[in-house]
Amino acid sequence: MFVVNEWLWSDVAGQNHEVRRAQATAFIEEFPKRDHRLVLVKGSKFDHKAWRACSSHDERTARAGKLFAVNIRIDLDRCIPIEEVDLPRLDEALAAQVNPDDHYLLRAQLAFPEAFIATTDQRLIDTLRAHQTPVLTREDFLATHFGIAC
Repeated sequence: MFVVNEWLWSDVAGQNHEVRRAQATAFIEEFPKRDHRLVLVKGSKFDHKAWRACSSHDERTARAGKLFAVNIRIDLDRCIPIEEVDLPRLDEALAAQVNPDDHYLLRAQLAFPEAFIATTDQRLIDTLRAHQTPVLTREDFLATHFGIAC
């Protein structure tokens, strides 16, 4: 089970080089074939960017967004949508160490303790590891769980 932050949508949109775009698209294509689940906070930055990708004028971005919506987002065997109001509160000490924009990721992980957060933010990775919170780098996430070389 995973909580993924917005790097996915930046990669899908081609903002982080073509190689990362191809890897992100491969993840979206591969995810439904695996026995994994994604925790998705409704209305979060991740969720907004996912929906925005669906209506992108860029054909590749729109295709990836629509694949995500159809094959992951609406498949309740693959996706666990949760309202932010239903998430547990963060410990104040941890909240103070993490960018407020990332609080929803941690709260989602707290709601599902078996979930790993997949992120590119090294500061967040270091903080989560120090607090023994399951976290993966983007590269480890894609390579280890989806067989996508990075």
